[in-house]
This record gives sequence, structure tokens and C-alpha cells, in this order.
Amino acid sequence: MITWMQKHKKYLVVTIWVSTIAFVGAGFVGWGAYDFNKSRATSIAKVGDIDISYQRFEQTYAKLFNYYSQLSQRQLSQEEAEQLGLVNIATQSLIDQALLLNYAKDLGLDISDEELISELIKTPNFQKDGTFDTKTYQSTLQRLKITPKEYENELKDNLLAQKLLSTLGLKADTLAQELLNADISMSDTIKAKVILATLPKISDDEIKQSWDKNKDLYLSSQKYELNTHFIPVAKDEKIDENALKAYYDENRADYKDGSDKIMPFEEAKSAVMADLAFKNAKKGALEEYLKIKKGDKNASEILIIDSANTNDFPLDELKDAKEGEVLKPFTYKNGYLIAKIAKIIAPQPKSYEEAKADVLSALQLKKMRENLQANAKASLEKKEELKQKIKISKDSDENILGLSQEESIEFISKVFASTDKSGYILLNDKAVVYEIIEQNLFTPNKQFASLLASNAANIKKSQLEQGLILALQKQYIIKKYYK
Repeated sequence: MITWMQKHKKYLVVTIWVSTIAFVGAGFVGWGAYDFNKSRATSIAKVGDIDISYQRFEQTYAKLFNYYSQLSQRQLSQEEAEQLGLVNIATQSLIDQALLLNYAKDLGLDISDEELISELIKTPNFQKDGTFDTKTYQSTLQRLKITPKEYENELKDNLLAQKLLSTLGLKADTLAQELLNADISMSDTIKAKVILATLPKISDDEIKQSWDKNKDLYLSSQKYELNTHFIPVAKDEKIDENALKAYYDENRADYKDGSDKIMPFEEAKSAVMADLAFKNAKKGALEEYLKIKKGDKNASEILIIDSANTNDFPLDELKDAKEGEVLKPFTYKNGYLIAKIAKIIAPQPKSYEEAKADVLSALQLKKMRENLQANAKASLEKKEELKQKIKISKDSDENILGLSQEESIEFISKVFASTDKSGYILLNDKAVVYEIIEQNLFTPNKQFASLLASNAANIKKSQLEQGLILALQKQYIIKKYYK
């Protein structure tokens, strides 16, 4: 899924700075240590007259992190976030917004209090029984660690950017619609054949020779020796009913059922009790942390963490740690763990026996791809073997030729991207050899035609927005305070 998102990133990236409301439920995430210079206490960059605060960056990063986690239907790891380039995406998004805000202010545009209030009161996260509720508004922002003033300033900036961009909402001309129509409504009839890869045999001599040439590529995983102290959360802790209700009222948006509806207190009670117990235990954990850090108490339990096999250990907590450092308490199993980094064991070259399985896998994959490509080229010369006849179109999302959905989408995309009448597409452990025998354009119905017109307008609008931003980059000075 991450590979797919990387390939389609430009289509998935939401314009975060005009989507504050949609992401008001997004919490904050640890995003790693990035090097900011002297201005890091306040700003990560300055664009024209506008400073981009470190806090605004963290909020934007958190929205992106949660957005991509939702797309992958699980929590992203820090490594995956780095692969997607979320830091750069968040930073560039804020710089683009600042360029537009500078221009909007130079044009004399502004957001009135009435416009701001109108947007606030229709935000579902701030409503109770369908009506804006001040207490819900304040408790939601408190949970997100944002003050009302900070949120309203951010919302005002977003609304101002939207107001400026609304002037670019031009209707696409007939030619643009026809070009998009032709592009999307094209279909091909093809003959095809799927070739499955076979696992090649690799001799011990080949493995040994490959290992001799590439020893430095086969390293052990990094390990950490920790001196730890664990503070369990009491399972049978008695918590006052009023305290439970107060905690629930403050964090009610966190307790939703399968239909994304907020659960009543009684239904959420057990989860509320567990969360409040964790919150109450944190104070004691911080006190223990200070004792260990000052040397008044020892973290005596030794824990060895292998980065390749974490056993549910939150490895991100160790990412930037240094030897001798005492880490603040973090959640681990059913409690909090305080860890002192006793030793960081760097990766070392594996012995032949340790690396043999990895070398074998790499050689098998290389030979498998080579054999698959050779077989595909041979089949391409014997078009009479292409016996499966199917029709494909650009907007198709059906499984074809026995491929998975992702493989089907990738195959169709590459066929339409190619100018060749015949060829082959390599897909992991298989190849699809094809020949186009017929091309057609289908006539879209009224609803689809309306969608095409809307898409054409959005494409043109996006191009105009990017053109405006490129022009504004020359008009306003951009200073970056980070590496």
C-alpha cells in the first residue's frame, strides 16, 4: 500500500491548508528530530511578511500523517512517513499558503468576523445535537492542545486562501472537455497471456560468490541494550464516577462506535476507565523518571531490543536516542516504561552462514525476473499463444486476467501509457504479454459527461493555481530556517 501511495502521491496529497475543518479530529504525532537553526523556537520559515511557526508545521504534519494512515487503514510508521516525504509535503504546503496569503493581503482581501463565525458554527466536531456548542468547541481544541485563538487564526488563513483561489474557478472550454473525454473514455480490446514466474535453482557456489562480492550489503540489525523500569497501570484502580464522566465529556469525540457515532457514556465507560487510569499513572511515571535521571534510583531490568524483531516494542522511541540518555516514560504494554540507553550496538557484516538465506533470496529474485522477461519476449514472438481476449478502459477497477486489483490497475495504466501496439508488462512474480487488436471511444452518459466537465474545470483550476504560486515565488522572498 505504501508503494502504491508513493506512486500516486501527487493525486492523493490533499491541500492541507484549506482542509482544517476536515482534520480537526486529527491528533498530534511524533515526527522525529529535524534540524532547525536559530529560529526553530518560533518559525521554520518566513515568506514575505508571514512567519510559518513551528507549531503550525507540527499541526499540518499531523493532519498529513493521519490522512495517509487513514488511506492505508492503519497507523503509518515513522519510516513510512519518511518514504512518503511528509515533512517536505507539509513544509511546501505551508509555504504555498503563505505565498497566497501575502498576495491576498496585498490585494486588500480579508475575512470578516461574520465569515469566521459562520464557518465555526457549521463544523460537526464542534456541535452537540446538531448545534454549535461552546463547551464542545473548547474541549475539542483542548484535547488537540490548540487554543481557540490559534485555531481561529489558522481557520481565518485557510478561508482567506480559499477566497483568493475562488477567483480561479473558471469553466473549462469545450476543447479541454473533449480532450479529457477522449482520454478517459478510450477502451482497448486486447489479446493477452499471463506468464507465472518459477523459482530458479541456485547452487551453493553461486551463493558463496555473490556473498564474497557483496558482504557489506548483508548486515545485522541494530540492537539496543536498555536499563528499564516498568510502571504498570493498576487494573483494579477505583475511579470516582464524576471523574469518569468529566473525562468522557472532555474527550467524547474519541469514543465512537463502528458507525463513527459518539458512544453514550455507559457504552464507552470501560474504555474511558482504561484511558483515565493511564492518564493518572503518568504522574507517578514522571516522578520515577526524574529519580532515575538524577541518579537517585536505578533502572535495573535489562531489555535487549532488536530493531528487526521488536516484539511490539515502540521502536520510534529509540530512533534518535543516544547512549546514556534516559528516555521519558512512554506507553508500553499495560503501563509506562522508563528506559536508559546502556548501549547501542551498530549493524555488523553477517557471516556467510548468517547471510546465506538473504543472499539466496536476492539471487532467486534477480534470476526470476531475468527468466520472466526472457519468457515474455519469447511469447511476444508467438502471438498465436495470446488466447485471452478482453476489453479494458482507463477508468476500469475490475480484476482482470486473474490478477489482483492493484496488479490489474498497474497493468491497464501501463498499457495506456505505452505507444506500442503489443508488448509485455512485468508485475512482481508474473508477466502479462498483450496485443491491442481494437481501439474504441465510448459515449459517456449525461451524469458522466457532467463529471468530466467538472474534472476538466478542476484540472484547469489546479494548473492556474500552480502557475500563480510559481509567479508568487518570484515576488516574495522565502527564507527557510531548517535543513
